Amino acid sequence: MGRILLVEDSATQALKVEYALRGGGHVVITAKDGEEGRDMFLAQKPDLVLMDIVLPKKDGLSLCKEIKAHPTQSFTPVILLTNQGDIASKVKGFEMGADDYLTKPFDNEELLARVKSMLRIKELQDNLHRLVNHLELISTIDELTQVANRRRFNEILRMEYERSRRYKHDVCLIMIDIDRFKRVNDTHGHPFGDVVLKEVAARIRSTIRRVDYAARYGGEEFTVLCPSTTAENGAVLAEKLRTAVESSRIERDGDLVPVTISLGVASGFESGAKSPEELVALADEALYESKKSGRNRVSIHRVPADNKKPV
Repeated sequence: MGRILLVEDSATQALKVEYALRGGGHVVITAKDGEEGRDMFLAQKPDLVLMDIVLPKKDGLSLCKEIKAHPTQSFTPVILLTNQGDIASKVKGFEMGADDYLTKPFDNEELLARVKSMLRIKELQDNLHRLVNHLELISTIDELTQVANRRRFNEILRMEYERSRRYKHDVCLIMIDIDRFKRVNDTHGHPFGDVVLKEVAARIRSTIRRVDYAARYGGEEFTVLCPSTTAENGAVLAEKLRTAVESSRIERDGDLVPVTISLGVASGFESGAKSPEELVALADEALYESKKSGRNRVSIHRVPADNKKPV
């Protein structure tokens, strides 16, 4: 059953339609003119709108166009009530976005059948919309760790890099790699390796700021993108991430398995990165430095003094 907005200026006709709709189990909200109908549509968010074409203050065709143009994520069917033989109004109604029409005088059984049909279409449309949203969501999320996947990371990186150039503020990238992850898989098995990946992702999510973006870059690598953040401030966050992971102990057959990460930090402005890809490469260089220097540490990409621009 549905929540129906009835827009009808004739009190007699409105009572007749209300009686039929309520008899069919529907909830009915009534408006007596086009402007009141518009206000009720916005406030009540009905499942279906049933309205006369000829209305005071705002005619039904204009109201239909306004309803269909409203930026809502939910499909709202509109059924127009027309006079016998008013072909031009029917055609204009469909042009304005109407989904169906009823010619006066109409039978209550026909009214209920048309309403039922439109509500069924609405349900299908709403289900399709939810499915599309779900598919869009899962296409951007890494299923195992529940952080953004590499595809989504690349999209966000491009947007934040361009924004940093436009508004002249820095952007910082942290590359993260789980230390000796192959040994974890070889020693304890891949299912336990998945547990480690999920735990590291959870530590990252709980440590970063709300404005930061975490993603699984691939394998045992993660990234954190920090808008409006210098390399030095990014390094402070990276150290918090390193400590958060190091302090975790994951149980395996009664034993606590230590897990650590290495991190590399680079900023867009300070590094002079000329593209998002170059920023990734520079952060990756810093990560390699952390691995080479003994792992479980943070390294910042440093611009050589002779390459720095004079102030």
